[in-house]
Amino acid sequence: KTVIIIGAVFSTKYFSVIKKLFLSKEIIAIPQEYFISFLDPIKIFLNLLNNRIKTKENIVFMGYNVADLVRFHICKDLTNTAFEQIISFYIMKNLVKRLKIDTYIFTHENNPCERMTLEAIKAYSPSTKTVGYQHTIVSLGKLGMRLGEYEKKYTSIPDRIVTNGAVTKNILIKYGNYPPEKITVGCALRFNVKDTAIQMNPGRHRNIKNILVVTAALYQSAKVLNLAYLAFKGLNSYKIIVRTHPALPLNEMK
Repeated sequence: KTVIIIGAVFSTKYFSVIKKLFLSKEIIAIPQEYFISFLDPIKIFLNLLNNRIKTKENIVFMGYNVADLVRFHICKDLTNTAFEQIISFYIMKNLVKRLKIDTYIFTHENNPCERMTLEAIKAYSPSTKTVGYQHTIVSLGKLGMRLGEYEKKYTSIPDRIVTNGAVTKNILIKYGNYPPEKITVGCALRFNVKDTAIQMNPGRHRNIKNILVVTAALYQSAKVLNLAYLAFKGLNSYKIIVRTHPALPLNEMK
């Protein structure tokens, strides 16, 4: 089967990345923007404008009128997040109209843009099988990965979710409220099978003083790095390792 990679370019050097994709002879990689028409952004803008949330003149919370605060965040979401999520629907709609897709595989974090993509597949290519790879950790505080009983009936989730380990699978089922039959244990694709099979004895590693600082694709991550620096400044016995998100490398946070 032909494998096509549809990628989102998270880089300030956008055109440099596009050039590399175009010149690649090893893979077929297409930026997702290729599947956006000139009219799509206009359609989305008009749709958001006509269906925007309207609030009452006064919204009282704990004795305070928070109407202006609520309207501010609705407007902020309308102009930033909502547009970005809905355009994912149009990208997939245009994609499946051009190509017959047997299986769609994507990294799964249950983000709104992923659900919009799945909605488009359901509407325009229902025969396409969907597989989500849960590539990152799932903490108990990650509310976006939890499905409420009402939400579970209507939201779109992949036909199959492959986790990077048994712990993640158990969390998704026990706390995330995901159907057990849809979850399969896989492996961490960033490491080979030999590395992931090593059994570690916790008692042997109590004196390890390596600390891994993991950042997200948010500019607030710079604050996390500053806090780590201030906390361990002068403590030469500790080794601090920083692993930044691919979408926001260290040199772009400086």
